[in-house]
Amino acid sequence: MSPRSILIIGGGIAGVSTAWWAARGGADVVLLERERTLGAHSSGLNAAILRTASATPELCGLARETSAFLESPPDGFSPVPLVDRCGLLLFEGTAEAPLPPWADDFLACGEVERLDPERARALAPHFAPLGHRAWFFPREGRIDISALLDAFARGARHAGAHFHSGAEVAELVTAGGAVHGARLTDGRVFEADRTVIAAGGWAGRLGERAGSRLALTPLRRHLLVTQVDGRIDPRWPIVWDERAGFYVRPESGGLLLCACDESDVDPDTCVADPGVKATIARKAQSLLPDFADAGATHFWAGMRTFAAVARPAVGPDPDVPGLFWVAGLGGHGMSTSAAVGRLAARALLADSPTAALGDDLMPSRSTNGARVHGRA
Repeated sequence: MSPRSILIIGGGIAGVSTAWWAARGGADVVLLERERTLGAHSSGLNAAILRTASATPELCGLARETSAFLESPPDGFSPVPLVDRCGLLLFEGTAEAPLPPWADDFLACGEVERLDPERARALAPHFAPLGHRAWFFPREGRIDISALLDAFARGARHAGAHFHSGAEVAELVTAGGAVHGARLTDGRVFEADRTVIAAGGWAGRLGERAGSRLALTPLRRHLLVTQVDGRIDPRWPIVWDERAGFYVRPESGGLLLCACDESDVDPDTCVADPGVKATIARKAQSLLPDFADAGATHFWAGMRTFAAVARPAVGPDPDVPGLFWVAGLGGHGMSTSAAVGRLAARALLADSPTAALGDDLMPSRSTNGARVHGRA
């Protein structure tokens, strides 16, 4: 077994990005995905929005690095552009509220423009905001999720990684308190020096059974696409109103709407709740008055999995040797994908993963403190 053998559980964006970086770094990489296709759950069911302004400096940094990667990927990485830079118009705050924590830095770097109401209306004439302040991010937009997943997976395979689809993990293989790989439901065993859980909503369950105290919570969120309407300009920017808890962008001749709902969900039964349509309609009535009565052509639910702190959990488990996390991306998975994969691979390839990462994203920040398998 290679001294750098890495087993990755999960074929969403976190797993395939980590596989790409690790395989290019010389590791012997195997990736297991229980579905027949990559990105079948959270990665393939989200709004595909590139947004760099976030609640914490750590997330802002990861998203800005990923934005730069998507704009100028390595030669041969993708045959098509990875981002449609249609721009993102963000509304937030009240007249008296302090500026968001990211504002000064983004303004100084020229990455955002603060708009007056007239300019905001010109960019998004269809939207009646609740937030008082308008910010425009001209280099942000819609990520081509399929192209990005394909590029990471193709590049990882070219670098020697092996992908196994239809490979459902039954349990992690442990011995002497350490994880040494995974056993599939069909009985096959894959051994590795370091085992990465990048399994989205299912990540917490796998780790808990092996003795991890990392607390992860999958939450459900709904998206709706309206009927085709000739009044919709396909070049309208993404509009996100934080104060209203709502975002909208053009999609397939209609509008993609999200009311930013959140509810606990069992990942095995993450199906759409028809009652949320009423919430979306209520918000659309005031925010999109000209399209409030648009019918729905597509309505679905996806998952966003959160760690106990408002940032991903990337790094070695604090209690279980051999176990490594790339989880809890909490709705930032696409926007931070390239940077998270790079950080994870750097730590996985290092003799001391903790030293390679620093403290900001460490899973130890999100442990629940409960006693698991004799650990405090």
